[in-house]
Amino acid sequence: MFVILAVSIALLVTLPLFGKQSERYYQEKLAREIGGQVEVVMRDGTRCDILTSSYAIEVDFAKKWAEAIGQSLNYAMHTGKAQQSH
Repeated sequence: MFVILAVSIALLVTLPLFGKQSERYYQEKLAREIGGQVEVVMRDGTRCDILTSSYAIEVDFAKKWAEAIGQSLNYAMHTGKAQQSH
């Protein structure tokens, strides 16, 4: 089950606190479902978890929700896309 929290124009969807799979598993699963690229390197050297034609997405576990918001905002700034965190 996912938790959804709207923050400004960022959308944060966190993974369960004690997920049974790795973060990478969820990145790849979501990227396949929405047709995104995984681990796209930004100009500053950071890696956007999933990049689609419309969104820059950060995938993280619930306990790192605040960090995920900051990361998705950074990716959106670098790409000019709407930001999402999962």
